[in-house]
Amino acid sequence: MRKSLLEVNYSKIESIARSCYLYNHEQLGVLFNQLKNDKIISKSLSFIGFYEFLLKMGLEKFEITLNDRHISRFSFDKQVDTFRFALSLKKGSFFSMSTALNLHGYSNYRSDFVFVSCELSKRGRDHDILSQENIDNAFHKPYRRTQSVGKLNDKNIVFLTPKHTGKIAVINAKFPISSINRALVEMIINVQYFRTSLEIIQTFIPLKSKIDVDEVFNVVEAFDLIYPYFQCVGFYLERIGFPKEELVAFKEKLTNLKFYTDKNQDDYLFDSYWQMFHVFHLLSSNAL
Repeated sequence: MRKSLLEVNYSKIESIARSCYLYNHEQLGVLFNQLKNDKIISKSLSFIGFYEFLLKMGLEKFEITLNDRHISRFSFDKQVDTFRFALSLKKGSFFSMSTALNLHGYSNYRSDFVFVSCELSKRGRDHDILSQENIDNAFHKPYRRTQSVGKLNDKNIVFLTPKHTGKIAVINAKFPISSINRALVEMIINVQYFRTSLEIIQTFIPLKSKIDVDEVFNVVEAFDLIYPYFQCVGFYLERIGFPKEELVAFKEKLTNLKFYTDKNQDDYLFDSYWQMFHVFHLLSSNAL
């Protein structure tokens, strides 16, 4: 009985197909058309027939749900790598916040979460006038968190879309990841994904020698946020262990507005130097 092209070219098809670790639907279509054009598979073979052939070859389907949208990826690995899957969600993505710290080998903080970010397109800054009343009202409301959260391999993948910065302080290691300096700013801005600001401080105190205050400043500047985050980040840096003399650039950005480290707390203290409401009294003085 005459063998089909699939049977004749099985080894060649397998070698080509396995050369890519992870496929989405579109990439499987590209592979299908490439093999047809190269006459490795029959012109009459349907995509469904080709897909079923790949399944028999060992292709596995992996799926998560983000914002009620099912997202599938395909791999010949029996258990897909969570980080490679997360990066495949959108072109230009990178690992951020505590995930970046963990991939740098600096911590194991919140390792059950994988934070992956993809910056928004460049746009002009909002020109809303910020008042103390606006800030007070906003920070006495519950936190809002993204709904783009999915589960894979016992990890919670959280997909974030920060403001456009030209990916400042995102570096290419094994994966594209935020530098420790950008990660610090990301975590301060997104404190709602961590239990409190206190945990962020405790995470970075042992990493003080690795922090570049100048790059931290540049990252805050690049984010160009409407809220007064220069004074907030300056406050954090002092609590991490930097003397005020090294934080002059942040102090010079001080506004006449009072700001908060955390939302919706019952008992704030106030730091008059940085004009910051905070909850650091919940930590023992020895912890700082």
